[in-house]
Amino acid sequence: MATHWSRLMSTKGERIEAARLKQLRTFVPEVFGPGTLLYIGASVRRAQCLEELVASGREITILEAWPVNADHYRARTDLAVVCGDVRDVAGLALAHDVYDVAFWWHGPEHVAKEELLAVLAAVEKRARMVVLACPWGAYPQQAIDGNTYEEHLAVLGPEDFQGLGYRTSTLGKSGGRANSNIVAVKECMDTLNLGAGNKLIKEAVNHDLHKHRKEIDVAHDLNIFPWPWPDESFDQIVALSVFEHLTVDLIVTLNECHRLLRPGGILVLKLPLWSAEQAHDDPSHRWYFTVRSLHQFCPETRRGRQYSFYTPHKWRYVKKPKVNDAKTSFYVSLKVIKATQEETTV
Repeated sequence: MATHWSRLMSTKGERIEAARLKQLRTFVPEVFGPGTLLYIGASVRRAQCLEELVASGREITILEAWPVNADHYRARTDLAVVCGDVRDVAGLALAHDVYDVAFWWHGPEHVAKEELLAVLAAVEKRARMVVLACPWGAYPQQAIDGNTYEEHLAVLGPEDFQGLGYRTSTLGKSGGRANSNIVAVKECMDTLNLGAGNKLIKEAVNHDLHKHRKEIDVAHDLNIFPWPWPDESFDQIVALSVFEHLTVDLIVTLNECHRLLRPGGILVLKLPLWSAEQAHDDPSHRWYFTVRSLHQFCPETRRGRQYSFYTPHKWRYVKKPKVNDAKTSFYVSLKVIKATQEETTV
């Protein structure tokens, strides 16, 4: 009878975890892929989504407060492990100062609600994106096998995260105990929106040639160097339909973006296709591009290796060029490679 009951509970638990994993894959598919990830809280009993994240190519550091759990994962060669409390994350020596993703899956409920705001703020400073999950509503749980970190100290709803700038997804019903789930996601990047025009990005530094509306934070001619920001000021630069209007060439412009981005930072571009008639209709366009124009800056490509002398400042494709439906322009995303990375990449 006990074996039958254990089997039923195991099957139920597997169904719940499968439903949560499906929710995560649907709501935040980008969490599965290459890049660095800080996995906060991993018990011996279970570490939800960990194997799927490892399989997706993530470089993972586990931050676990209970020494027994930390020692368990230290036996693995595919994980870095730090024994520490998430409440102290601001001052902990981790493998990276800033991770692409901080993943706190069923952890916020283990922190008292009056502490949670400060803890989340500290976690956000160590990641470009925070993904977290917790029960929706009351789900009492005490210490397990002497591990007081397992105790549930907070009752949370989606509104607790939405008020902090997170977008949320819910599963089940509030107070649904194990069947309920909240997933919350927040982008934490410092973003520079070049040539914003009227396409403003909320919470970004919005730039344009002139301060034509109050939301423009900085007015500057991008043909004048250096641009008015210190080195490594941003995690992301967005430049949609901008670089083709400059008198300086793409090499100079990319070098300046390289200077402004922090290690691992992303550059998002929209550029006109040289073959499109519409690209030549605009008399202010000085440059035209093909989907291969950026290959020379990326050591992963044949052209990047052949023409490595163009510039010492290198990039890696995050999203390769994708032509729009009208076939007038293309979008592309690049990740900056800083000096320590260049030594091993080029």
